[in-house]
Amino acid sequence: MIVENAVTALDQAEYQSKYARLEKQFEVAKKKLDALSETKKIRFAESEEIRRFTAILRTGHTEGLEFTESLWNSVVDHVTVYADERLVFAFKNGKEIAETL
Repeated sequence: MIVENAVTALDQAEYQSKYARLEKQFEVAKKKLDALSETKKIRFAESEEIRRFTAILRTGHTEGLEFTESLWNSVVDHVTVYADERLVFAFKNGKEIAETL
């Protein structure tokens, strides 16, 4: 579009209007990209924490394992508590574990 304006006589009002519209589209796309990049960064950090956690569990040496809120949030999707004192833990990988108090 800029090259076209440089080599061809265009109506400048039309050119400015088109340029402003494209600039707005770019800004919207850039904001979306920035938000997606931030989400990717957060998910990567969560996946690293899960990877580290599962590696520790596989070794069986859990004495150095530290429980953190971020670890819980990155592994557990939700917990359902029933009146019969059952707890069903639903994990983000789709698996569930039931425990009784």
